[in-house]
Amino acid sequence: VPLAWDADYIISERKDVKIIRYNTCADGFLALRHNKIDAFAVDCESAKLFLATGAGLKLICPVGKSNIAIWFSRQSSQCLKEFNEFLKKYRKSEKFSDLQRRKELFDGLTFDSDDIMLTGNGKILNVAFDEQNFPRTHYDDNGNAVGIDLEALKYFANEYNYKLVFHNSVYESSIIGMRTGKYDIMAGYLCDLYETDAKDNGILFSDAIDEIELALIEKTQEDIEISVDY
Repeated sequence: VPLAWDADYIISERKDVKIIRYNTCADGFLALRHNKIDAFAVDCESAKLFLATGAGLKLICPVGKSNIAIWFSRQSSQCLKEFNEFLKKYRKSEKFSDLQRRKELFDGLTFDSDDIMLTGNGKILNVAFDEQNFPRTHYDDNGNAVGIDLEALKYFANEYNYKLVFHNSVYESSIIGMRTGKYDIMAGYLCDLYETDAKDNGILFSDAIDEIELALIEKTQEDIEISVDY
């Protein structure tokens, strides 16, 4: 498993497997290729990315799941209350159903992001996200912040007249920015298993905006062919 990812937390609860932790997914993938491990556990979207880069792999999905949330700074507690109210309607909407359909169609190479025009012009909310978290959070070809975990936030901002300003930031820097008031919101692969991190840093977390499934990647043949894009 990748160290401290959702897969680490979920698989750690099992007593019938020996767990080996890797600092990066690339390290785990290499270990699988050289038969150092029998399978590599990671979320389904990341697993599809791996399958798209090489032959000789198969995907077993799902073997577990966790909820994905949006994190809010303490100063944005009122905004969080509004967002949770919004989620009650959104998760029953056709927009959410369409997002689930597009998630299922994700092939590891392209994701059909919804082109949501931002119309809010009221209070500014500074949003931290990591552009490397494709397809959860990333930039499209036009430089717009898009991804699975940003769609609910964009629809919310339009409905409540908030103006979103997106900032590319890695996890550790985002945490610091949330504590110091630089950012109001964090988004991108923030599953409920990370709530201790949020609480320890005085950060609030929303109700679930989505679910993420855990997958196992196994070899199907003696060697794995890796594309030059890996």
